[in-house]
Formats: sequence, C-alpha cells, structure tokens
Amino acid sequence: TGNVILGDLILKENKVEFHVEANYGKELGSIYKEMNDSKFDKNVLNYIPESSTGYFTYNVNLRQAYEQAYKVIMPILSDEKNAQISMNVLTIELLNEFVNKDALFGTYKGSMFGTFNGIKKIKTKKIEFYYDEETFEYGEREAEAEEDMPIFTMGFSIDRSDIPEKVMKHMSRLTSKFKNMGSYWKFENAILDSAPLYFINTNGLFIITNDEDLAVNHVNGYGKEALAKKDAAKAAKSGSMYANINLAQAIDRFPRDFFTPKQNEILDAMRGKTGSMELTSSKTTKEKTSFDLLYSYGGTYDNAGKYLLDLMNSLYIISK
Repeated sequence: TGNVILGDLILKENKVEFHVEANYGKELGSIYKEMNDSKFDKNVLNYIPESSTGYFTYNVNLRQAYEQAYKVIMPILSDEKNAQISMNVLTIELLNEFVNKDALFGTYKGSMFGTFNGIKKIKTKKIEFYYDEETFEYGEREAEAEEDMPIFTMGFSIDRSDIPEKVMKHMSRLTSKFKNMGSYWKFENAILDSAPLYFINTNGLFIITNDEDLAVNHVNGYGKEALAKKDAAKAAKSGSMYANINLAQAIDRFPRDFFTPKQNEILDAMRGKTGSMELTSSKTTKEKTSFDLLYSYGGTYDNAGKYLLDLMNSLYIISK
C-alpha cells in the first residue's frame, strides 16, 4: 500500500522529542489530504481557558474526505464479485443519492476542541445496605454522598446551528430534565444521576460540557481568561491537530477513585517525574504528515536519558 510510519527519538537536556512521519500510498494519501484540507476556526480558542490542565484541537474536512473516499474506494468495491459486498455497494450508492449531504456535513464544519479543567465535588446518591442484629431485619436505603467529577468540555464548529437546536427542542418534549435556559440548554442529573450536562449552541459552535461556570458565565467565550496569544497561535498554526497537557497537574487533579489501587501506585510513582507534553502536526500532503511530540520536564536530572531510565525503573518496580 506504500503506507509507512518512521520516527526518531531525540534526548535533550530537560526534554524528549519524538518526530514521527506518516508516509502514505497514493490512494490513502489523496483521502488524507482532502480530509485535512480545512480552515481552522479560531473561535474555538476563545473557549479554552488559560488555566486548562490539558486541551486539544483537531481540524478535519469530513465532506471532502467523504467525497474523495467515495471516489477512490467505490470503484475497488464495485469490482468485487462477492454478493454481500455488492449489496453494501448498492446501499452506499443509494444513500449517496438520497441523503442531504449539505445538512449532514453542515452539522460539523471542520474544527473541534476539547479541554480538561480539573475536578469538582458533586453530591450523588448511593444505596446503603443495613442489618439489625436484634430484629434480624435487613434492607437498603438511599443516602447522600460526594464524588469527584472531572470537568470537561468538547465542542466543534458548525454551519447548521438549526439542526442541533431541533434535536434539543425535541429532547425537551421527551423529558422534563432537558431544559432551555435561554443562552444554553441544561440536562439535569445526566452524570451519575446527579450532575447536569450543558449544551451551548452559539457563535457557530456546538459545545457539550459539565462545567457550569462555562455555561452560566462564559457562554460567549472566556475573553481575557482564554488562552494566551502565544499558546493560541501554536494551536492555530498547527496542521490537523494540536494538543497540550500539563501531566503533573493532570495526575494531581484527576480523581483517585477513577483508578484501581495498582493504577494509583503507578501514578504515585510518576509524581515528581512528569512535565508538560505538546503535540503538533504539519499540513497533510498526498505523500505524508509529520507529527512532533515534545515532552519537557523539570527536576534535577542531568539529561533526558537518566530521566527516562528513572521513570521506567519506577514503573517496572511497581508493575512486578
């Protein structure tokens, strides 16, 4: 197929660099090129707070990718003599003719983002079992409890804001938990039957979040509290994707209850040995896409080699 992935690992003082190059064959390369030929919507950057522990952006043109994949793959499948494949080809051809592709692909315009903003305590309900040794009666009762919940946001740019609006209006007719709050929609008790989800459909973006502060106070973006210009420029100039995460903060902020005791031991071993990670990509051509992963860390290590060996040794000891 001509598809080959090559990479280099470079150890430097206080940083580790991974350079990966994905080389494509002619057919697959043509699909990837069309898929990543999309203008980045800078508006998504206004919904990523500077205080975010980790975030990513992703840019993809589904319409062009679909049309190129249809052009490349359908002739190959049509030549197959298998009856099942022939029926699948017929189904795809009919869908291609009858489906409103403008509406379908207008729902996702091209740019996507996601953030992790730490955790917060939420009140939940749990079932407690009791037993009375004197009366020999046993049963269960509902009790209030607290859980750590990760705060996340996911959003993407859209051309047809009317489509998700129709869906949410229909949902509000089906359940009283789904409410129109004016500038956003609220789905009560959506998480752990206690915490709400918020849906924001504005400024050419459709956003799903469990961050009440974003929905109530920043429905039009974070403004001065959004990513600094330098960080925003890196995301905007990257190719199809960009990601940045502070691993030390992520490990400290993520709820320990989400992991098994063994996994928590591994995370504890990594404390003090973590830094920040940044992923960038090049523009995609028919021949290749390049990815660069930069891992920077602090501490008293003389070089990246000793750092990696110490980290691997800690993980090896825990895993035994």
